[in-house]
Amino acid sequence: MTRKTFLACAALLLTLWAITTPAEEPLPTENGGQDQAPYSDSVAGLQSQMDELIHLIKSPEQQAFISSLDELAIPNSREWFTAHFPAYAVDELQKNYESAFAGYRSHVWWVLGNFAKDPALGVRVEVSETPKNLNETGFETLLPRPDGGIKVEHYRISPTLSKPPSWVSSLVYIDGRFRFVGGT
Repeated sequence: MTRKTFLACAALLLTLWAITTPAEEPLPTENGGQDQAPYSDSVAGLQSQMDELIHLIKSPEQQAFISSLDELAIPNSREWFTAHFPAYAVDELQKNYESAFAGYRSHVWWVLGNFAKDPALGVRVEVSETPKNLNETGFETLLPRPDGGIKVEHYRISPTLSKPPSWVSSLVYIDGRFRFVGGT
C-alpha cells in the first residue's frame, strides 16, 4: 500500500468514525448546562448579569470571567451598526465602538478585579436618568442617528463598598444579555 493510499484510507476511516460516533453531552454547569444563561430585560436581569461577573471574578477559573466580560460587547457589532445606522456612519462607529468598549471592559475588569478581594463586594443596579435627545440644530445634527428599532437602557451600577464610585452604563439588550453602547 502506498503512503497516499494509506493516508486516504485513514482520512476516510476518521471521517466515518466522526459521523457515526454520538456527540458528547456537555458537562452540566451551575446554570443547568447552558453556557450563557439568558437574563431578563429588566433591572433584575442586569443585576443577575453583574452578580455573575462578581461570582466569576472570585473563582479560580479566570477564563470564564474574561469570556463573560467580553459578552458585554455587541455581538457582530459591524452587522448591528449596519442594520441600525446610516451606511456612511458604520466604519466610524465600528472604530469608535472598539475603542469605547475596550475602555469599558477595562473599567469593569479593574473595578471587579481590584475590589473582589473584599468578600462584601457587590453591586446595586438601578435605572438611571435618560439623557436628553440630540439637538435638532447645531453640531449635534451631524451625528449619525440610529433607526427607531433600538431601545437603549441606562443603568447606574453602584458598588456596595464605599469605593469605587458608581458609573452609568448605556446598554442594549441582545440575545438574552445586556451589551454596552456607552456610558460614563
